[in-house]
Amino acid sequence: MKIPKLRWIIALMLFFSTTINYADRLALSLVSTDLRRQFHMSEQDYAQVVTLFLLAYAIMYAGSGYVVDRLGTRRGFSLFILVWSVAAMAHGLATGKWSLAAYRFLLGLGEPGAWPAAAKAVAEWFPPRLRALGMGIFNAGSAIGSALAPPVVTYLTLRHGWPWAFYFTGGMGLVWLAVWAAIYWPPHQNHWLGRDEYLAMKDEVAPPQESAPAGAKGVDWMRLLRSRDCLTLVVARFFTDPVIYFVIFWLPEYLRKERGFNLEMVGQYAWVPFVFGGVGYVVGGWLSGALMRAGWTLPRSRKFAMLLGALVMPAAMAAPFVPAAWMAIAATCFITLGHAFWVSNLQTLPADLFPGNETGTVMGFSGMGGAVGGMLANCRRCWCTGGCRTGASVWRGDAARAVSGRLRLHRPPVVAVVAASAFPRFLPFLRVRVDLGAGPAERPGLVSRPALGAAVGLVRARGGVHRAGGRGIPAAAHLRQGVVRYGARGQSRF
Repeated sequence: MKIPKLRWIIALMLFFSTTINYADRLALSLVSTDLRRQFHMSEQDYAQVVTLFLLAYAIMYAGSGYVVDRLGTRRGFSLFILVWSVAAMAHGLATGKWSLAAYRFLLGLGEPGAWPAAAKAVAEWFPPRLRALGMGIFNAGSAIGSALAPPVVTYLTLRHGWPWAFYFTGGMGLVWLAVWAAIYWPPHQNHWLGRDEYLAMKDEVAPPQESAPAGAKGVDWMRLLRSRDCLTLVVARFFTDPVIYFVIFWLPEYLRKERGFNLEMVGQYAWVPFVFGGVGYVVGGWLSGALMRAGWTLPRSRKFAMLLGALVMPAAMAAPFVPAAWMAIAATCFITLGHAFWVSNLQTLPADLFPGNETGTVMGFSGMGGAVGGMLANCRRCWCTGGCRTGASVWRGDAARAVSGRLRLHRPPVVAVVAASAFPRFLPFLRVRVDLGAGPAERPGLVSRPALGAAVGLVRARGGVHRAGGRGIPAAAHLRQGVVRYGARGQSRF
């Protein structure tokens, strides 16, 4: 028996994997108020639990790609979803802050593996013109999972108690694992794939030798970590991933404390921004492929889709200043939509730039950068407020401290995205050149000294905006100074 259009069945499985992943992740934030009351936890305690999750996430993101490259896509993905599903179900057994933190830490060790494994699966099954769409479908699952979690978790909590929300979401991962183990193999080994369909795709996808698990010496992760291509992807996600982490972990708390929502109202409305994110993942991935089919080069099509996302996100800065809750939710939709356009193409670059047996490792390193950025933003948010008042003042905008203190934690990632898109001369990693017929040694690097200069200027601009009381006057000077000082000796190749 053969399964027709198996490539898209695999894409659907990847979609469901992130749906479950984000439902597991978001369940805690939805019941956090109830858990804090039951376990006598302060908001700072909750922030520490979140930080421990992100710490484990960052640690394992760095190693998960290597594990997936060593075990192969099928076994590697199976291992990680087993770990995070068991950890998610264990949340229902928590009896206090530290047991909850321990289960959350274990969840953070399991969940990162989905992204390197998905990147390898997309490289194995999708040609370059469809990879961004494949990654977009995969990432759309995160938005749909985040959209489904509020009503599902709310229903289970109100009807059966909060532990059942974790039992259900974790159990879904075990069901997914059974189906995955039954149908997934690389195209050249998959007995469910029809011969005609395989012959049509075999010259477009990664060759069989790149689908095989890497040997002990097959992945030189130190060389990859030192490569400018990999480092640029790490820096890009360090600045931009905290944007979406903030929405995931703090939006329900914000709505309950600052906008007067109860748990039922959160379930009714908190899903809306994530639906926009789901649309952005699919449309952003489809767009770059459509542009390539229209004759655009791969680098230009990826960059254009990322530019659109970067231009959308700053509109979300209106959220703290609007009077009504629905307006704040609407403004938040710009974050999820724009970030989806950006990340559906950014996460395709490891498969574009590296051979298949290194894709997972590079994806893991870049994800580690995003997790570290999210963790530092979360820790700094607590430090700025002396108790982490849910991060809500970032959105509320009713105190100067929110502008001069906390807003600077979230504006720099947005500024970095906009600068990366609007100033490719300074940040040429957006002008990726990919010769798909060349070996990895022939693929040019992504970073030049002007790019590093602009990055240094942006980091220094964070302090400049704060010292200027939010006016940001020194920021431009720091940006120019960084480009001149660190980029003078560099020459753009574009």
